Amino acid sequence: MIAMHTQQTSSDLSGGMIAGLRRMVSLAARVVFSVLLVLAAGIVAIATAVAGLLLALAALAVSLAGTRNRLRPYPVPARGASAESVVLDARQTSRGWRVD
Repeated sequence: MIAMHTQQTSSDLSGGMIAGLRRMVSLAARVVFSVLLVLAAGIVAIATAVAGLLLALAALAVSLAGTRNRLRPYPVPARGASAESVVLDARQTSRGWRVD
């Protein structure tokens, strides 16, 4: 086996250092981009959750601000009053039920 000794010049050494530096910068850029991407996804998730909570609060406010007479949606005749009972005729059609 013949051992060959080559001399490394300073230009070869600096070329390797520059290539290594480029690899390190590339890796750092990928890491920063990945962190920013995960951060953006987290911000979108939090914004979506806040929008859902605001929508739920608005629905609750609308339902609470409605009429107070929800227990009796139709008038109830007084006791002892002779109220005629109404009978409606209904028939089923192809589009649903029809009341005559």
